Amino acid sequence: MVRELFSRLRKSKKEGELAAERRKRFHHWRSHSRAVELTEERMRQSVTTNKIEPWFGRLFAPQTEQATALYPFSAQTDQEVSFKKGDTLIVEFHQSGAWLEATNMITEKRGFIPANYITLEQNVSQVLEAWQDISRLEAEWKLLMSGLPPGTFILRPSSCKLCVFFNGQYICLSNE
Repeated sequence: MVRELFSRLRKSKKEGELAAERRKRFHHWRSHSRAVELTEERMRQSVTTNKIEPWFGRLFAPQTEQATALYPFSAQTDQEVSFKKGDTLIVEFHQSGAWLEATNMITEKRGFIPANYITLEQNVSQVLEAWQDISRLEAEWKLLMSGLPPGTFILRPSSCKLCVFFNGQYICLSNE
């Protein structure tokens, strides 16, 4: 049995089968290493183009966006910009999260503003105009004025602490 094994091994060496098999394995390993190198290179390119370049783009080419002031703000220093509630501001987002660099469209002054005093939501100015701190009678009087388009509304605070809908009517349980 051992003799047969050695004789087969000698025959394969003579015919060159074993040597060819080794080359084949080496060739397979070489092609596999090239494939790994290519995938690593693709990953590096992907990270560079998808992750790093957009980050640098946002860092060095700031994005501007239109914002609406929710509250009035008066500047404390020369670097800050004052604005009123409802003013339109052009904001650049390359500063810290708490303070943003912006330009007031009305005064055309540029400086820093607090980020929590503005909103980037669209059409907020229409809602801000609708909010009025007035009584119910004043709201009804304003809505009955002539020349208002259909669907005009006013948002106002409630004069009741707790209202209940009972038998088709709202009943105010507690007045201020």
